[in-house]
Amino acid sequence: MSGAAAVMPDSLVANSEAVHILTAEFLTPAQVAALLKTSRKELADMRVKRAGPPFELKARGVVVYPADGLRRYLRALPQSAGFGARSARRGNLN
Repeated sequence: MSGAAAVMPDSLVANSEAVHILTAEFLTPAQVAALLKTSRKELADMRVKRAGPPFELKARGVVVYPADGLRRYLRALPQSAGFGARSARRGNLN
């Protein structure tokens, strides 16, 4: 994982908790919302619109985010786009 930090947005690299979270195999909606600086509700809206990071539905409807998919999603974000569902609604996160 040592090379992964070099391609993450600077705001995440500075946050050691975020780097620790991204070493997990799956992340919860709460963790992803915190990383993207948005609410869980707005993250759910992004799922409905297929505008956010890739996710999986597990047993009993539990939503999880594969860490690899989230890393790819973060790398694809324009550095100036910032995070949050408001940016997604403007089309900056696709």
